[in-house]
Amino acid sequence: MSMFKWKRKAESSFTEHVQKWIESSADDQDENLSDSEVDCVTWVKRKKTLCLEDVATKVERLKNEGILFAELEKYSESIERFKTAIELQPNDGRLHEMLSQVFLMRGEDFLAIQAAERAVKCCPDWAEAYQTLARAQLNFGELNLAVESFRFANSIDNTNEEIEQELQSALLLQAHSSRLHDTNGSSSERNLINFQHGIDETTKALFEKKILLQTLPRTLILNVNTIYSVYSYTQQHLFLHALHTVSMQVRVMIIRRFTNLAKVEQKKLIDRVQHSVALSWKVRDLNIFITETFEDALAQVVNLSRKFCNGEERKHPLFGLPIVVKDCFSTKGVRTTLGSKALENYKPNFTATVVEKLLQRGCVLLGKTNMDEFCMGTSGTNSYFGPVKNPWTFEVWRGKFDKEHNLENDWYITGGSSGGSAAAVACGISEIALGSDTGGSCRNPAAYCGVVGFKPTYGLLSRHGLVPLINSLDCVGILAKRVKDVSLALGMSVYFIKKHQHFMTLSKLKCLLNLSTLFHMQWRVWIGKIRRWLIEFYTPYLSADVVKYWKLISSILEREGGCKLVELSLPHTRFSNVCYHILGCSEIASNMSRYDGMEYGYRSNDEISFPSMLTRSRQESLNDVVRQRILAGNFFLLKNNYDKFYVKSLQIRRLIYEDYLRVFNDQTVDVLLTPATSSDAPLYSQLKKDHYNCIQERRDDYFTLPANLAGLPALVLPVGLSGQNLPVGLQFIGKHFGEKQLLQLAQWLETRLSFENLSQDLMKI
Repeated sequence: MSMFKWKRKAESSFTEHVQKWIESSADDQDENLSDSEVDCVTWVKRKKTLCLEDVATKVERLKNEGILFAELEKYSESIERFKTAIELQPNDGRLHEMLSQVFLMRGEDFLAIQAAERAVKCCPDWAEAYQTLARAQLNFGELNLAVESFRFANSIDNTNEEIEQELQSALLLQAHSSRLHDTNGSSSERNLINFQHGIDETTKALFEKKILLQTLPRTLILNVNTIYSVYSYTQQHLFLHALHTVSMQVRVMIIRRFTNLAKVEQKKLIDRVQHSVALSWKVRDLNIFITETFEDALAQVVNLSRKFCNGEERKHPLFGLPIVVKDCFSTKGVRTTLGSKALENYKPNFTATVVEKLLQRGCVLLGKTNMDEFCMGTSGTNSYFGPVKNPWTFEVWRGKFDKEHNLENDWYITGGSSGGSAAAVACGISEIALGSDTGGSCRNPAAYCGVVGFKPTYGLLSRHGLVPLINSLDCVGILAKRVKDVSLALGMSVYFIKKHQHFMTLSKLKCLLNLSTLFHMQWRVWIGKIRRWLIEFYTPYLSADVVKYWKLISSILEREGGCKLVELSLPHTRFSNVCYHILGCSEIASNMSRYDGMEYGYRSNDEISFPSMLTRSRQESLNDVVRQRILAGNFFLLKNNYDKFYVKSLQIRRLIYEDYLRVFNDQTVDVLLTPATSSDAPLYSQLKKDHYNCIQERRDDYFTLPANLAGLPALVLPVGLSGQNLPVGLQFIGKHFGEKQLLQLAQWLETRLSFENLSQDLMKI
């Protein structure tokens, strides 16, 4: 039987068609124009002509373009052209038949059958439509149906030698298949039985062992490009010999085994995403999402399962994992609001690098999470789309939900500004979430929500696509339930691209490989413990629960982890709050100047003048916190204030950096252990009393800001519950590019503590 080839149905080639079309419009051109100028004008006029062409002309053009793309093996473009043409003329059987051929060339046999059946329905007396249907059915393994279709095509056109030849080949296969069923004890049947186990092992190895040695030849009747052999060299020849002996039975059996395993895997992926979507609906009152992409997530799952069916290897454990992303990362075609009215309907035309890397590795995006407006805040309550609410409220108010205790009147805050991402992980909606960390925006909500929050060394992860707040401090943050998940996400996101690097070299990147290596007891670490507690990290506002766990974890590390505790001092830490806000407000004032409402973003209806429109737009679209920081930054950058404030703050930042450099290098300290927040999560009602929001923000920023100012990696790990049954987290700060050491220590400690995450049963309240 001859192999399937593209059947051209057009009377002339597409290039001739285009050439005649261009020549027909050449009369409208200027005779004095050069060849290059004529081409340019021709393209412009051609575009106008396309807008005015009738349906028949457009369908003919789309058909010819589809044929051309199919010949060039650009099947996606070809399918798109034919589908567009079918929308215009749905009863044209030729278009359906050509679409079926393209599906066959692409290996999508079931879709080819569907398209061919529509062609037969539109043109019941067309022999070539039945011929294409028969070929699709044969490729799909339906031998009897293919024979019937070939017979019908031959009865319509008995002069077509190609149809007659293909019918005879199909009949021979049918007879051979019947003999295999009727004959007992034949060598062919024995081969079939002996190789049934081999087929199971083949598909199992394809899915589980990821062994890829040899594909079946394309000259076989069935197109089973995705089935692979995992036998030795001699066994491969025996296996292929058996395939030729019992070709149809074995191939059909392979396809069925392969299809069943693919369906099982697809069901697992879909169930995983549907569970996350169902859980998201249960906790909608927490206001976790700004933009939900549940439908796109299910489409991603179908695409992943299709890759799985095509035999692509699963190279990492993130395949099919649902993730959420803070709404400050650009995502192509999905709105990126930054929690502000100013960007309420903004949709980027590209995707952030770290998000794209995770999606390429099979992660499924569920949506964009809520956040403080433009990442300015540590409470999660400053969003234009409403505050995010801590899911641990369910645990504290277990059995007490009534008119006084409900999420409309009061709740425990999540922290910020990555509050939505932390809440999604705490609820179990996703195991991994992306956030940003400029001054603790990832670690602060991690401590309040009882999850792991990680900030890498400044410059380790690409900031391309992360909308800037403070360029010199912004970092991509990772939140997860377990340290192992943080390691996996970090390992999949780290890569070296020259245009994205800051001060990272390729040699430093190589030392970060194998981030998921487990901590071993033989490995020893020195934990730095602050000596002058009352002045530095032991603030008067530190709660008794935080102090208790700080001392407890120190003793565990010393007693069980083989760590040595040393006392040290970081004298310039007390200036970190002032230094951060002066530098931060100055850069914020510069970065926020782009939101003028001209090219994108919110624009006021005030058309008196540009300054008036700009002023009204910002007043109407930005909250008080954002406007205050813009005003403060402009004040610090005034000519008379620049040296007094901005330059002085840069000098203080350098002193803070040198303090940490001295501790890690001169005093041979590997990791610092500090509080992450001053207390457990406060109530929203408490936060709003007497400007407590600003006070609480300064108190909590004090513990997280130094790591950003020094560009150091830091991790917050939940270590226990407070007296109110709320999570308490502690912070580990490591050396520059000391992520591996930091994650090893945190993972070891995590196994010793066995912190219990929030139960999903509470989400039913």
